[in-house]
Amino acid sequence: MKLITQIPIQAGRGYDLIELNSKFSGKSIAALAFQALYDKNGGDVIWNWMKKLKLRPKIELFWWRLYNDAIPSNDFLVRRKVSNFSVCPRGCKEDENEWHIAGNCSKLHEEISLLNNWGFNITIYDNLQECFEGLKKLVGNNSRIANMYCTTTWLVWKSRCKLIHDSIEDSINSLVENVVSTATISNFINHIPENWDTNQRMLSWSWYPPPTG
Repeated sequence: MKLITQIPIQAGRGYDLIELNSKFSGKSIAALAFQALYDKNGGDVIWNWMKKLKLRPKIELFWWRLYNDAIPSNDFLVRRKVSNFSVCPRGCKEDENEWHIAGNCSKLHEEISLLNNWGFNITIYDNLQECFEGLKKLVGNNSRIANMYCTTTWLVWKSRCKLIHDSIEDSINSLVENVVSTATISNFINHIPENWDTNQRMLSWSWYPPPTG
């Protein structure tokens, strides 16, 4: 009681309340603080430019969940006391958190390296904040590259889930082929929708373009 009464209270700073009692999201203090900053600065701003990348709805939802710390990664499960294993299941020897999924996983690096060998100029970022800033800069003339980065991350995550549940992963070549076809079709259809009827839209999803060169 003596220690509590010694805490200086500054007038005019509002009033205290037990905020965490009304939050059952399971997020850490750091995640809640980031969310508060996100809300204060207008969290929807990021989607004003993210929409321009013409991502498929599943991929856009994945990145929304990634940005809001809502991906059930191993680190996520450990923080919620569901698991004791926080490391990447691919043997990266790092905690599988949002940044590891979005840019630091060895599998993702392999995919991007192969894409660059095919002629695409895709950057590997150093942290999550730099990743979002870099993707934002690509909106416009280089939207397809940003689309491919987001698509690659999503497909690598799907392959990771297959590894967890089925003990098997997609090959690097098949993932890269899916990245190119998915990003190309997504941008193509979204840029000239008036030239396609319903049947043509359905047929287009079975078409896979050849690699560059």
